[in-house]
Amino acid sequence: MTDPLPSAGYRQILVPIDGSPTAGRGLDLAVQLASLSGARLRIVHVLDDLRFPTSWAPGAVYETEVLPRMRSQAAALVAAAAERARAASVVADTAVLECFAVRASELIVSDARTSGSDLIVLGTHGRRGADRLFMGSDAEDVVRTASVPVLLVRCPDAATAATPTSTTAPVFRRVLVPVDGSATARAGLREAIRVAGLGGGRIGLLHVVDELSVPLGVEICTADIAGLMQEAGHEVLEEAESLCAEGKVAAEKKLFESLGGRVSNAILEEAARWQADLIVIGTHGRRGIGRMLLGSDAESVLRRSSVPVLLVRGPGRAADDELREAA
Repeated sequence: MTDPLPSAGYRQILVPIDGSPTAGRGLDLAVQLASLSGARLRIVHVLDDLRFPTSWAPGAVYETEVLPRMRSQAAALVAAAAERARAASVVADTAVLECFAVRASELIVSDARTSGSDLIVLGTHGRRGADRLFMGSDAEDVVRTASVPVLLVRCPDAATAATPTSTTAPVFRRVLVPVDGSATARAGLREAIRVAGLGGGRIGLLHVVDELSVPLGVEICTADIAGLMQEAGHEVLEEAESLCAEGKVAAEKKLFESLGGRVSNAILEEAARWQADLIVIGTHGRRGIGRMLLGSDAESVLRRSSVPVLLVRGPGRAADDELREAA
């Protein structure tokens, strides 16, 4: 591997909030990462004022009373979030972004680009406006279009969602990274090294060998192809371990043998067995011989994982193209 390792930590972390417990959990995690990195925090709230119909109130009333009240509440929300950050000695900027003719996701991605943020942290289920889910399709659009890594944080159950994460909670100690030797998987691993290096975490390297993914027409006996795939898998793991050593992050390896199962199932199974507290995924790779690994599999992990998932774009490819192919 000749790809350079990223610089330690982050410069600026963008975190959209909406007042929900899950968004609060994302905020706490963003504050923690910013504190460890010495990064600035940019806290934004998307105000979709066009969602509120004016039929129930005269236009003048809406303009002079309703909209200013919404803006005031939004300003108070981001101000309170900034105070939480400053209580942890993290410098925080705030902004209220108003939707007019664009989606919330477009505003978030645009703000990340113009503000120079190098990480986006999203709570994956919250609310926007009155009661609309914010981090559903909007989160997916951010993942598709953002040019920087996106950390998706979700609450696995209602009980967890009701209890915001403390800013003093442990950092990511066990970071699981699926690898397959592709440039995109290496991009994910480099980002994992950055995150694990912030708090003395270790990395679990996972390579999935699916013997049933051999294309039809390949004239190699089962035993031979299985041996070749296992050998190639061990080489991928050794190469990834070397990169971890270069980044001075401890790593352990796992070769997972599957017979036609989904890669996402193997990732989630290993995450549970290893007690991972973060999964880092490069969004396109390969499985078996020339088979794509992380399209629909990445989306499946995102939807089903009970721990945060950090999604990292591979080089030279638009993220929206990748997830569109997985649909």
